[in-house]
Amino acid sequence: MVSLSALAIVSCTKKDEASQTNANTIVIGHYASLTGETATFGQSSKHGVDLAQEQFNAAGGLNGKKIEVITYDTQSKPEEASSVVTKLITQDNVVALIGEVASRLSLVAGDKAMQFKTPMITHASTNPDVTKKGEYVFRICFMDSYQGEVIAKFAADNL
Repeated sequence: MVSLSALAIVSCTKKDEASQTNANTIVIGHYASLTGETATFGQSSKHGVDLAQEQFNAAGGLNGKKIEVITYDTQSKPEEASSVVTKLITQDNVVALIGEVASRLSLVAGDKAMQFKTPMITHASTNPDVTKKGEYVFRICFMDSYQGEVIAKFAADNL
């Protein structure tokens, strides 16, 4: 819900009218590993995005505009992540992206987000390099370095 809400708000700043299917809809792209080695995480991500979209729209959307989410399978492959993100931006005209769980896939997607100046948010990619891509790439989770510190402190204090 947080990812979808954040992207819906950020997407309102993108002025390209072609990126909306109509005046009453905001189109957001979601790319996830629905198949392949990280499919369990991608499928969970899709369920969460679908639920958030349903709840968001049931509450009236954003300023009366419904949220439409287009999801593509990355097949857990970096080259496929790059391809589907490009398609979401250039063919589906999404105004923003909800990113992958796997950092290695978010890294290549971040390049495309920067290239096309399209906001992207990842809810689980912990590699610090993901958000170093630039001003269009965001995360809502803790980075690896922070998680390592917290786990080490917990282990030292409690184990």
